[in-house]
Amino acid sequence: MFIELVKRMKMRYLFFIFLLFFLIFAQEKNDSLKSYKKAPSFSLYNLNKEKVYLDSLLNKGPIFISFWALWCKLCIQELDAFKKVYEKYETLGLKVLAISEDGPRAINNVKTFVKGKKWRYEILLDTDGKVRELFGVGSIMPTSFILDKKGNIRLISRGYRKGDEKKFIKVIEELINEDKKD
Repeated sequence: MFIELVKRMKMRYLFFIFLLFFLIFAQEKNDSLKSYKKAPSFSLYNLNKEKVYLDSLLNKGPIFISFWALWCKLCIQELDAFKKVYEKYETLGLKVLAISEDGPRAINNVKTFVKGKKWRYEILLDTDGKVRELFGVGSIMPTSFILDKKGNIRLISRGYRKGDEKKFIKVIEELINEDKKD
């Protein structure tokens, strides 16, 4: 009886190991065949009252989109921290769209604030929140996206913690390397 129990346990153990290897292999295969969700097409006005179309920025390199607001301290920390990333990768095609979710009355405050921060990003105004809705951004801010040059969403980040730039850099570098292969 004890021997049969040991045999059953060995069979279960072997089955478990086989299942584990199968799942690992299947996961690796799925990663190489990933399909990404396309970012919704949109246009918004920038601080110079010029209309900016997402589609016109595609095919040039990765795009970092951050939904932010003046009242959101974490949003400002994220965009401040991203300055160095942008400086490093801008010449390799990285674009940054910092989409302000502040209302129409705050436009002058946004202009003054951005000028004081010396952000060189494309600041877009989503005063009615429609683009925020298109992207499914809830109440968590900042919410950021990294798009590949085809407009596929390759990363979504909700909230901000110091050091999040590392995960952004990893994806941006992957996308730049993919572009070099094309």
